[in-house]
Amino acid sequence: MSRGSARSSRSSRLTRRCSTGVRSCNSDEGRGLLVLIENEGAFDQALATAYADRMRYGRSWSGYTIPVPVEPRHDPSRLAAFEAEVGDLFKALDGSGRKLKVDFFERRGGHSDGAVRVIHYSVYVEGLPESGFEFERDEPTRRTRRPVVEAAICCDPDKRHVDIVSKGGARMREEIARSFVRCLAGSEAELEPLRRHFVLDRLKRPIAFPRDQADGIKDVRVTLIRLANIEDRFGRLTIEIDDAEAGNIYVTSASWFGDADPLKRPNWRVTHAKLRIVFHREAREKRDKAITVELRAPNGSNLKDQTRRHQLVSVKYLERWGLIEKI
Repeated sequence: MSRGSARSSRSSRLTRRCSTGVRSCNSDEGRGLLVLIENEGAFDQALATAYADRMRYGRSWSGYTIPVPVEPRHDPSRLAAFEAEVGDLFKALDGSGRKLKVDFFERRGGHSDGAVRVIHYSVYVEGLPESGFEFERDEPTRRTRRPVVEAAICCDPDKRHVDIVSKGGARMREEIARSFVRCLAGSEAELEPLRRHFVLDRLKRPIAFPRDQADGIKDVRVTLIRLANIEDRFGRLTIEIDDAEAGNIYVTSASWFGDADPLKRPNWRVTHAKLRIVFHREAREKRDKAITVELRAPNGSNLKDQTRRHQLVSVKYLERWGLIEKI
């Protein structure tokens, strides 16, 4: 057996041993390593999906509704035209985009009304050069590199929605969306921005906060409600209970105000609310984990670019709990 064949055989045996060991590891990291070992392409797609889902509804996201039926076509000439247009947008933005590559794949996306078909586009943009020192033998040597900046486009052909995740602000994302529809869908239709408005008056009454057991949510409690009197534009009232106490804001408000309880009066509208959401502790954690979700009418929140738990609430549960109206 040649030396190269021996190395290949040892590498194969090592990969099999790693795969066997990872299979017995019941953790997200273990499952991720297993996918990386057995199917690197699927691992890359999973990372791209996780990136887009994490950034969705954040500061780098814009969503649009396409008013005409859309089914993107991926022949080479259309993709080349799209890459050229998006590259020019990045060049005009900050001088990046000298090189640009678009990869795409189809996946299922989770929503409150079930999984939907999503065509996912990963946009890899050559960023501006970065210079720094690295050691070459015993001496620091300056190296220049051009890092890749990632953007993402997620198209739901059935609902005619397209999500854009990219740097550059809302105007940049709108131009990317227009280029996408023009080059890949062959349409010059005007895009309609997709916005989410919070429906906070729903919180004037207790709600059950239904959730899936698999998501590990132990408890959901309203800890703050701020109201404005629509008959007096200067009037504000805040009802708040301590996060550390297992209180009930509705019982508290009724005991404080009696028959004048503002939560029962139609002329008081909810403008700001806080939800304390407790998650069961995970294997590596010593105690349950609590997060605070703040919602402000009409569409302000602390959910942008937050933890995966905030993202879970943002993407999956606010709509299920009736706290979002999409317009």
